[in-house]
Amino acid sequence: MTDIANPYGSPFSASTPLDLGLNSESEHPMSKHLSTQPDQPPLSSPRAMQNPRQQPRKDGCISLGREETQFQKALQVIGSCFLYMNSWGILNSFGAFQAYYAQTLRPSKSESQIAWIGSLQGFLLLFIGVLVGPAIDVGYMRHVLTVGSLLFAFGLFMTSLCHQYYQLILAQGLVVGIGAGCIFLPSITVVPQWFSPQRSPLALGIVATGSSIGGIIFPAMFHSIQISADFGWAVRVIAFVALATNVFGTAVLKYQAPLPEHHRALLDMSMLKERYFLPLCAALWLALAGLYIPIFFIPSYYLSLSPSTSQGSSSATLAFWLVPTLWRVLCQAVWSPTCLRLLSLATSTWSSS
Repeated sequence: MTDIANPYGSPFSASTPLDLGLNSESEHPMSKHLSTQPDQPPLSSPRAMQNPRQQPRKDGCISLGREETQFQKALQVIGSCFLYMNSWGILNSFGAFQAYYAQTLRPSKSESQIAWIGSLQGFLLLFIGVLVGPAIDVGYMRHVLTVGSLLFAFGLFMTSLCHQYYQLILAQGLVVGIGAGCIFLPSITVVPQWFSPQRSPLALGIVATGSSIGGIIFPAMFHSIQISADFGWAVRVIAFVALATNVFGTAVLKYQAPLPEHHRALLDMSMLKERYFLPLCAALWLALAGLYIPIFFIPSYYLSLSPSTSQGSSSATLAFWLVPTLWRVLCQAVWSPTCLRLLSLATSTWSSS
């Protein structure tokens, strides 16, 4: 009979009678199981902690493995789509705000001065990612999302109370821009961790559709409520919708990547040595400039063709609906059969290379 090590004294045999009402001739019913049971490593041993995804993160969450249900994957896509809808959707809707500000702030402020509100918001939307990226890498994604959601809603609520140009710069440009930058980066960071390289592009495409959805919904809400109520309530309703969807996205998003052993530098200057990096940045800058200049100025330009247009007239309504119409056409074009075929072809080519 196999001997079993006694942690409290000398070793004893599994056939030793125990004080459990068994005679000396009978074998203990657990002796065979104990003799063949492999040694279990302590919880603190390297073998028990060899999977870094099971280690607790600094934000209190447990990083789970990739063996998740389709429902969990769908939650990641929906939550990220909501965050993308708010971060980029508000920026895509600025053409409606530009047209309204052009009617209320002029002639004291020019069109280009008013556009600085949306330009500052768009700059911070992308620039804040440089600062919050390292925090997300070390496990503070939930903190970043919470701060971003609160700042985003707070900036919109303060925008609803603004009456002067500098107030709009601080509230809608600065605070909303910082909040949008905090919630944007996690929305595109989490989704690829839940899908294979073959399916990640399609999942990210669904997430990116949120920007078009926001560009459709928010200008329509702003104009309709602003006509029936006032500017303050129009922005506050948008803030409530953004806060609810941001809370949902913050609650369902789960970071899957293992924690890095060493923290990376805040600014990695070695990327400037990549010969394709700077041309790519220049191309993206030109693409965004070419995209958002028309989006910002199309409604106000249409209103400038008839300066005597009132807020509730059909011409003013058409001007505000130009932005949602533009994003609706863009959304339909992205999900057209031809575009989906090209996306599938590019994905298969990339995965096979």
